[in-house]
Amino acid sequence: EVCAAGKMCTGTACTSCLDCSPGTYKASLGSNGCVQCPKDTFNPTSGSKSVSECLQCSNGVTTGPGKTSPTDCFCTSDMYQVTVSSSSTCKTCPVGGRCPDNKCAFQNADLKCSNNVPIAGTWARDAASNDFRLSSCDAGYEKVT
Repeated sequence: EVCAAGKMCTGTACTSCLDCSPGTYKASLGSNGCVQCPKDTFNPTSGSKSVSECLQCSNGVTTGPGKTSPTDCFCTSDMYQVTVSSSSTCKTCPVGGRCPDNKCAFQNADLKCSNNVPIAGTWARDAASNDFRLSSCDAGYEKVT
């Protein structure tokens, strides 16, 4: 048996067809299998017939291939996620938020680096933009703008 676009064969003899699973698609008629959605995309739908049904992650957000949900998209280690009105994007980590390994401490709820050392200063989310802002410096330091 040959399966339609959006469907894949079951069993070695292709005795029946099933919808392509979320995170995949199949563009043409045939006995070939479904293809994973590309890197930096996701697809929550079964039976997809085109790569265009794989939805792009938000700006600056990445993921591996074959992902099924926007929650599979994540910021690279030198950025942090900002969500405003249910839309997420990644922002470049400011100098004071970077750890010695160049990862962004703002990806961690406790604002600590992987070595469990907190970043310097007091940081808080801006109410309007949801960006991290330095609100005060540790003793002996001053804020430079």
